[in-house]
Amino acid sequence: MNPLETIRRRGVLVTLVYTARWARRKSGWDADAWRVRHAPRYRNPTPSELRVIEGDLANLGVVIEDYRVDPEFFTRFKAENPFPDDYHGGRAGGVWDEKLLEHFIAAQLLGLDGFGADDVYVDVAACNSPWARHLREARGVNAWAIDLEIGGGFR
Repeated sequence: MNPLETIRRRGVLVTLVYTARWARRKSGWDADAWRVRHAPRYRNPTPSELRVIEGDLANLGVVIEDYRVDPEFFTRFKAENPFPDDYHGGRAGGVWDEKLLEHFIAAQLLGLDGFGADDVYVDVAACNSPWARHLREARGVNAWAIDLEIGGGFR
């Protein structure tokens, strides 16, 4: 269909919207990236920065302990507690294992496997995490998710 025919059939505004979307996809331009282009980027702290952080926490009275994770238990946890493919950018998103590790450690430290009907689990700063819903539906845990930001769909 030629451009004039497209404008006549769809109208000027709709044609402009479709053209803008097409141009954005073709150019790779990302409006969100542009909007946050000056925001600080996260990076892992260096070993010396970690020592400073640990020292500051210790000065506040926070007890710091090393925590060792059994890789076999973590692998089993991931198999028994499936997360959606798009969770935190998916498996290739760079933080997939880190986010699941957070849930794994919380489950171990809190003894989630032994939770009874009177126990309550609250996932604080949950955003779009499906964890609380999974605990309710698959494991019968009285679990809730809370966050300051309204997330979508996983509750």
